[in-house]
Amino acid sequence: MADEGGVSIHMDALARAVQAAASASISPQSLLLAWTDWASHLAASPGKQSELMSLAAEQASALAGYLRECLLAGTGDRTISQMA
Repeated sequence: MADEGGVSIHMDALARAVQAAASASISPQSLLLAWTDWASHLAASPGKQSELMSLAAEQASALAGYLRECLLAGTGDRTISQMA
């Protein structure tokens, strides 16, 4: 067997470097734990879910209006934040 130990060590180091770059050097386990904590709290909060759904509907409506205006006018001179 050729230098398999050196290759595997290099591959592991490269994988960790890519993972660190992708996660801003925060451990993936910490990110998963934070997301799971957030999701479990949201799942137990029907009022917050309703609030977020209303916000999403308002923003989707504003986006649809903006797109309609762009299609009818031919240009999009106004930004979506100016329409709110």
